[in-house]
Amino acid sequence: MPIDLNITQGQLTTSADITVNKDKQISGFIDLSTHRITGEYESFRFGNVGSHIHLALSSTGVKTQSPLEISADYLDMGVPMSNPRLLAEFDTSNDYYHIAHGTTELYGGNITIEPITITSLSNIKQVPITVSGVDLARVIAEADQDNIELTGRIDGVIPIALENGSIVIRNAKLQTQKPGGVLRYIQGSAIDKKVKEAGTYSPLNIVEVLGNYHYNSIALAFDYAKNGDLSLKTRIEGKNPDFQHGRPINVNITLNDNIPKLLRSKELIDSSPIVAQIKQQLGVQ
Repeated sequence: MPIDLNITQGQLTTSADITVNKDKQISGFIDLSTHRITGEYESFRFGNVGSHIHLALSSTGVKTQSPLEISADYLDMGVPMSNPRLLAEFDTSNDYYHIAHGTTELYGGNITIEPITITSLSNIKQVPITVSGVDLARVIAEADQDNIELTGRIDGVIPIALENGSIVIRNAKLQTQKPGGVLRYIQGSAIDKKVKEAGTYSPLNIVEVLGNYHYNSIALAFDYAKNGDLSLKTRIEGKNPDFQHGRPINVNITLNDNIPKLLRSKELIDSSPIVAQIKQQLGVQ
């Protein structure tokens, strides 16, 4: 088949009864099941996929004869997911698509899609994605970020929409769980060395607050436009016991940037908007 698919193990079973009449109209059924299918599609990796798919074909479209079930041990689409599960049904002739259950484990937490019915696959008003207990330390480790230590877990809801096939997010809110955690750069890291090498009046000196910052809460609210623009508001409450006698340090950060450009930056912590806003919050000129 002309697709970049590589299957290394597993079993696939299929049966079909398809009729094409003189007017080239198709009718019939297709049954497909998989057992422990492992491999990769383009850059996506999947392991031990099991599925049960029963489709009815007609001149007007395709529909599921029973709920479509798909599960796997892991799925890596740039973000590693464990035990993803999906239960859904659809009828293309009536523009009916229903997700009865969708969940996956992600960075030690869970991502869940509440039951929802939609009428289009390219324009979706809103699908609330619930985030529960995601481990921030595992997120940092997966990002291969050896300059920063970040601990704690985070919950929230990310409403995802599709506009002409492009992802849009409005009014997403995430909040760390109590009692909080730490957010600091690691001693001996590249950031630590830059702070120590900086002059007395360098803006990098203010990053000293992150040398041993203990936060009580981190709250994020953000929107994401289909052109990649991100509007992010962050509220951080906590203190550094080694900075200004451990007085409470609460920081409000507003960031507007383009995600593709932002991801190409390897030194987000040193970016001037964040440093400038931390200085302003602390009253440092």
